[in-house]
Amino acid sequence: MKLITCNASAGVSGFPSPAADYLELPLSLDQLLVEHPSSTWFGRTAGRSMEGVGIYDGDILIIDRAAPRRN
Repeated sequence: MKLITCNASAGVSGFPSPAADYLELPLSLDQLLVEHPSSTWFGRTAGRSMEGVGIYDGDILIIDRAAPRRN
């Protein structure tokens, strides 16, 4: 997945924000959610058959073929 850096700002009047001194590192969903990049892909659900377990129509799934299978 490609890393996209996003810096947002708004017009400011008055004194500078004290929080401006505390910049955060870019957020990478790959680093947070993907353990095995070469065996992981994303899929979108279709249908309502899994709503009972919290998977809804249109949800995005992270599928990792290297992860151990479980019921």
